[in-house]
Amino acid sequence: MNWELQLTRPVRTRHSGVPEIIHTLGDAVDMIDEHLPESLRISPVWQQVKDMLVTAAETRKGYDVQTATTLLERALQDEGLSPPETQPGT
Repeated sequence: MNWELQLTRPVRTRHSGVPEIIHTLGDAVDMIDEHLPESLRISPVWQQVKDMLVTAAETRKGYDVQTATTLLERALQDEGLSPPETQPGT
């Protein structure tokens, strides 16, 4: 697995307990495991995000990295953890 693979684009957050910018697949997994409350970590949405991050690290395919990046952005947006100017579709 390659945890140093860059996300398709840096993902910004706005919550003080979460890293401000997430650059790599490994950064994203660490953010989920170390900074999200357990109630979020165990939710189906965040499990799907983490599973896709693992898949992207295993396959190293651009499509999988893109999918993982998009899922991460959406999950952060849904939880109110992304700044409005970087939310997908805006």
